[in-house]
Parts: sequence; structure tokens; C-alpha cells
Amino acid sequence: MKKILTAALAAIACTMPALAVVSINPDDIRVSDLEVARNGNGLNVAFNVNARNLKLKSNEEITITPVITDGTESVELEPITVAGRNRVFYHLRNDGGAYTQGVNLFHNGDDAADINYSETIPYAQWMNVSELKLNYAEHGCANCEKKGLSALSVPLANVDMRPAFFEAEYVYVEPAADGIKTRQESGSANIDFKVNVMTINPDFGNNAVELNKIAQSIDKVKEDKDYTITSIFIKGYASPEGPYANNERLAKGRTEAVANYVKDLFRFPKSVKFQTAYEAEDWNGLAKWVAASDLEKKDAILALIDNDELTPDQKDARIKRDFPVDYPFLLENVYPSLRHTDYTVNYTVREFTDVNEIVSLVEMAPEKLGLNEFYLASQTFKPGSDQFNEVFETAVRMYPDDPVANLNAANSAMSKGDLESARKFLAKAGNSDQAYYARGIYDALRKDYTSAAANFKKAKSIPQARKALQQAEYSANRPEGKVILSPVNK
Repeated sequence: MKKILTAALAAIACTMPALAVVSINPDDIRVSDLEVARNGNGLNVAFNVNARNLKLKSNEEITITPVITDGTESVELEPITVAGRNRVFYHLRNDGGAYTQGVNLFHNGDDAADINYSETIPYAQWMNVSELKLNYAEHGCANCEKKGLSALSVPLANVDMRPAFFEAEYVYVEPAADGIKTRQESGSANIDFKVNVMTINPDFGNNAVELNKIAQSIDKVKEDKDYTITSIFIKGYASPEGPYANNERLAKGRTEAVANYVKDLFRFPKSVKFQTAYEAEDWNGLAKWVAASDLEKKDAILALIDNDELTPDQKDARIKRDFPVDYPFLLENVYPSLRHTDYTVNYTVREFTDVNEIVSLVEMAPEKLGLNEFYLASQTFKPGSDQFNEVFETAVRMYPDDPVANLNAANSAMSKGDLESARKFLAKAGNSDQAYYARGIYDALRKDYTSAAANFKKAKSIPQARKALQQAEYSANRPEGKVILSPVNK
């Protein structure tokens, strides 16, 4: 970054307190093109000096020494010397190569009209907030050992190299009260029936195991005091072989048989509603199995299954005719799994109001909690603590597609520095003002301040967005290592 310091800057010297009376007018030294740049562990100072108007006698000289200081620490950079004729020759003859004309020694007049200065010093942290100034020291030859120096210190610019730091203020959303919560427990059982029979024999085939699946699912809900069963839905399927009309009859009758078995087994109160449905032939299940298989002719079989111009009986006959090798395999290994009964236990979960109980459930039975209850649990912990973050992580695990759960989980992840998880959560956080605000924080933490500012502007209803926007815009102009110079004014 380059700053142009005009003659007005040099005129500042007239207003600054001198260390001693200087007989040379500082207005005769003009500084321009000031640049301070940090490069890793080095700090470079560069500028141009025009000292053509400096009036020096043949035995006089003036040294110009750049100094960077924070008021306590200071570093002097290599000086340059502008001298009269005799002093130039004196240095070249007597100072053992310490002076090189055109490098650090310049004859007054035209030789000093365009001095390009550049010097690099080791960077130190205290230089982040410092001042750059030029020390002018005048030397006279006559009795110079006894006379000493007259000097003047002229501030050029304030130096600010502090990297921008975005301080995030997270906004968590309190979900609406949960009240009574609805849940489902679902499963599938393959109950065996004898040929053309629609009554259940618990001891036939693998029925003891399959019927126990349904019983365990219901018991899991029925025995928990926090749950209340409201309804049970049962749907039966038959496999596609044989006449469709017969399969429809079997699917309907066997579904009713399973429903009656469950009713008799548990003796539910009248408040529990039973619903049943059936599907004569599970062609979707067959298509899914074939699509995932490595059958050589699976594409042709799938095309036949998906042909809506054929009746179910025509599809069955064509598979049997056109795929004489595959059909027996499907009949023996796949069709039995298509004769299944799917079931869903619908129930409610009571509302929890005791915060201590809610906190214990976060760990022991989070599936019982609603989002508002998770939020109430979070408020018992210090924001940003492990326990606080774990609540929101558990909540989004229970409600993986809920925008509020994802938004709060994103805030939690960002507070821990886990930007990858935050990115995934924010993708499902919706388009509320709170979500835009959180996306702005995510962008700012990634140092994408332009995108951050755009998101903060969208979060119009969020009070914290205004301050965050100011931070983002400030940070956009202060990348790490950038040096900001503020010329010293009168």
C-alpha cells in the first residue's frame, strides 16, 4: 500500500518541538511515496526524499534517520546523509567504506533531489501499533567534536498492523413449545401362511420370531409410562406369482388376520384405533430387489415390471416365459420376502416441564424430547461449554431435517471451530433471518468477509447483525499482514 506525502506533510516539522535549535529549515526536505510493508518476519520501510532545496555550507551535513517506535520500544533504521562538498569528500576519504555516494551519502543540490530509500528490519509484535518518524541531525565541521548536534524529530505516520479479528456473537433460536409430541414405531414381519390359508399358526415356519417382532415393537411403547398408544396401522402384501385376484384375496384376508392377532394379544383400550390396508402384489419391492441385484438381464426385467400397459397377470406370465432361468430363482429366493406385513405403532409422548428431568433425558432417552425441551436443557449450562454444545448436537441427531435444530447445531459447531460440521448444518437451516446471520458468521470465520457482509445485510431483524456487518466490512480492509498508515496531521 502506497501513501503519498506531499509538501504539506513536510511542513509538519515546523510545528513539532525540536530537541535543539536547527539552523536548517525542515521545509527544505520533502518526503513522498511512503510505504510500510510486512513480509513474513520482515518489515520494509520505503519512501522518497527530495532535499534539493537544502542549503548546506561545504562543511555542513544533515543525517536523516527513520525511526519506528511505540513510545517504549524503538528501532533506528539505516540513516542517509546529505552533505556539502567538503563533508562528502571527507567521508569518502576517511570513513573506510562506511559511506557510498548515491547509496547513503548524497551531495546537496541536484544529487539529493531524488533519493529512493528502502530498508528492511526484523518485525516485532510491538510494531503493530507504532509511529514512524524521521530524526534530522545537523553536523558542522568547525569544532564539531565539542559542539555536538542539533536535532529535530518529525512524525510521518501512525502505523497499524493489527490483524482483523472477527468476534462472533452467536444467536440461538428458542423453538416453540413442544406440548404433546407424536411418534411412530415401525417395522416389517414376514409371517408364513399355508397355501391359500388366511389364518395364523404361531408355530408354522418362522412365525414365532416374526410375530415376536410386532409384539416387541408394541411392548416397547406400551410399557413406557411416558408414552400413550393412539393407533396401529397394519398393511399386508402378497407376492406377484399366480392370479392377481387370488393374491388380492390372500393379502386382504391375511392382513385382517394379523390385525386380529395383535388385538387379541394386547387387549387395547377402545381409544386405540386400528387401521389396515393391503397390496395384492408387491411389484415395487420386486423392482427394488432386481435393480440392486447383479442379474444379467435385470434391465429387461425392470422394463417389463415398469410397463404400465400390462396387467399384473400379464407381467407375471411374461417374466415366467421370457426369463426361464431367472424366474425360478426369483420365485424361490425373492418372492417369499415380498409376502410381508408392515406395521406402525403411533403414539404420543407426554410434555416434560421439570428441567432436571429434561437434562437427564438428554443423555438417557433423547428420543422423548422435543426441540423446545432440548433448548430448555441447554440453558442450564454455560454457553460454549461441552455440555451446552452436546445438547444441540443431540437435538440435531434426533431431528436431522429440522431447520431450527440444524441452525442451533451450526452455531454450536462454529463456537468450537468445527466449520465443516457447521457448513453441513447450515445447508439445512432454512432461510430465516437467524439462518442468514449464522451463515454470515460462518463466512466471516472463513475470512470471506464479502459473503459475510451480504448475509448480515439479509438478517434485517437480528440486532447483532449491524455490529457484525461493521466487523466484516472492517475486516475486509484489514487482511493479515496489511499495514495501514495514517499520515500525521497538523
